[in-house]
Amino acid sequence: MSTPLSVGFLGLGAMGAPMALTLARAGFPVRGFDVSPRAQEHVGEAVALLPDPREAAAGADVVVVM
Repeated sequence: MSTPLSVGFLGLGAMGAPMALTLARAGFPVRGFDVSPRAQEHVGEAVALLPDPREAAAGADVVVVM
């Protein structure tokens, strides 16, 4: 079994949060960023939230911008 790709997710609003959650629930490690501090309410603890978009994207195999 191979290691799943890591995902940086920038934008966790009405469209981004469900997409990031789907990836996290499928076993992908997801690190996210959103300008709104309320983003945590949308993704809970399934997505590791970071305070800076560069940190969320750094080292990710795939970066999604929503």
